[in-house]
Amino acid sequence: DQRPGQLVLKAEERDRVVSDLCRSCPGWDISHESIRAVHLGHLPRLPGATESAPIPAERPTLYRERGPGAAEGVWRIGTEKWTTVRRLSEIAIDRIAVEEKLSVPSSRTQYLPLHGADFESLRELRKQADSLCREPLTGSIMDRLIARFGRNALTILQRMATDPDCSQTMPATEAVTRAEFDYVLEHEMPLTACDMMLRRLGLGATGPPSPAALEFVATRMALHFGWGQEQKQQNIETVQDHPGFDVL
Repeated sequence: DQRPGQLVLKAEERDRVVSDLCRSCPGWDISHESIRAVHLGHLPRLPGATESAPIPAERPTLYRERGPGAAEGVWRIGTEKWTTVRRLSEIAIDRIAVEEKLSVPSSRTQYLPLHGADFESLRELRKQADSLCREPLTGSIMDRLIARFGRNALTILQRMATDPDCSQTMPATEAVTRAEFDYVLEHEMPLTACDMMLRRLGLGATGPPSPAALEFVATRMALHFGWGQEQKQQNIETVQDHPGFDVL
């Protein structure tokens, strides 16, 4: 990638990235050779920045809820995406603590494994996963579950073992099981069909999701959240009209 905004990774930065990844994902055997490319990501930018010369802001923008009907003590972080979410959160909490005169213990999120990453090795995790299956799963389903959920894949597989219907794949998909859909709906808090389809399940990466898959998702979410027909249809149309499909 020879674009002007390409980030060059120095040796000491590379070592820090590898160290952080190994701490966050103990089961993944990550080394320097694992890094094939570096993506700068999206950072809040200072005035005067351009796409080819981003000037990242060093602090997140915070807004305190004010005015009639505002909830007391509620703060909002600026809407621009910040790739280093943990750092943003720590800075935001520290600033809010000063403003609200709160006593906040030292952050420990940077020292905790990512949720689902607390396994010793991929080989051991796959062995545990295979032991939960009543019948052998296709490689694509097992690979998807382990890659997307890590150790939490075992929870999804346990559901599939107790309810065979959950082992069925969603309509017009090859590897997305109903058990995965139910787990995501219950644990990852998607509120819209668009969030569920595109972000949580990763459907639509190569084009608009199939009508059958979209109908399945919208119907199940409507039952879960108590949507009426109008709200269900709005969710379907939001996915169909997503601007990202215009450039695929």
